[in-house]
Amino acid sequence: MFTPIVAFTALSTFPFIVATPTRRATTFCEQLVVSCAASGTQAISDPWSIPACIYGATCFGGSRPVDAFLLAIATERNQPDSAKASLNVPGLTLETFNKISTDKTVITQQNFIDGVFSTLGATNGPFPDVSFVISSFQRVNTWTQFCNGPGIPWRNFADYFKYSATVNSGGCSLTSNVRTITQGTGASYFPQPSFTFTPVPSSSSVVNYFLDNTWNFNSCLFAATCIGGERTVDDLLSILYTTETGNSGYYAPKSVNQPRLSEAQFRRISSNGPYYGLLAISGGPWPANSDVVIVNFRRVQSWTAFCGVDGIPYKNIADYFQYSSTVGSPNAC
Repeated sequence: MFTPIVAFTALSTFPFIVATPTRRATTFCEQLVVSCAASGTQAISDPWSIPACIYGATCFGGSRPVDAFLLAIATERNQPDSAKASLNVPGLTLETFNKISTDKTVITQQNFIDGVFSTLGATNGPFPDVSFVISSFQRVNTWTQFCNGPGIPWRNFADYFKYSATVNSGGCSLTSNVRTITQGTGASYFPQPSFTFTPVPSSSSVVNYFLDNTWNFNSCLFAATCIGGERTVDDLLSILYTTETGNSGYYAPKSVNQPRLSEAQFRRISSNGPYYGLLAISGGPWPANSDVVIVNFRRVQSWTAFCGVDGIPYKNIADYFQYSSTVGSPNAC
């Protein structure tokens, strides 16, 4: 007989999303793509050093807008196979940020508008209605959750280009307060595989074992519980696949085809303190408070419909990792 899992700690409050991107059919956006691509190979290797690329990426919509933009750039250069995932290109530097920020502290909506029109001025347009530019800025504003403040700080602005294709934030509510922190969004602190997940050598056979036996790793089990959205576990597998291979998450393994969580592995995580023990090995990062733990555990409780204090049995926990991305939840809790 196994002890049901009663509670565990999550890695992040920011859910992941992976979906098919769409493109805004606006002429100015198309011009920014052309201008970015015309900047040379740097448009593929280091796009966020180029203003046209920065502004162009923001006018792409969908759930993976930045990755869609990077594919558009590679295609414009007749090199579609060279497209990189946003996780795998250099981040937007402070030096570049300071060139488009008036006070070198935040980028405001007006900074953004001026930057877009200045960049388009190099090609004599086409110039959009300003409402389109504001809409693009609001997309970044919403993702970074700097909703009513004076602007977006560098780290948070840079996070959008690095993580928005794979990390979904809580967004802005109608009653959002001004955020006062400037050290970066939660996306910056989503632990990377080098220290959160069991280190994986570069050998392709070992990487394949890791991706095909994900639930043998405690860190992957805990990480999967902190992802929100409709296909939570599959979204984690997509992130792992992209991180380990550098390829599109579209080709990632699916949870329904993964080996099922074993009873032995369940025993390991149903004892007291396995997650904090895992974090202690890497020295953190630690959850801000127990509310983070509770929110993520309740996500699993709700799907399994084991809502009480007695915990979740083995078969139901195993079902969550295998089926929650393909079977709807009763949302019972």
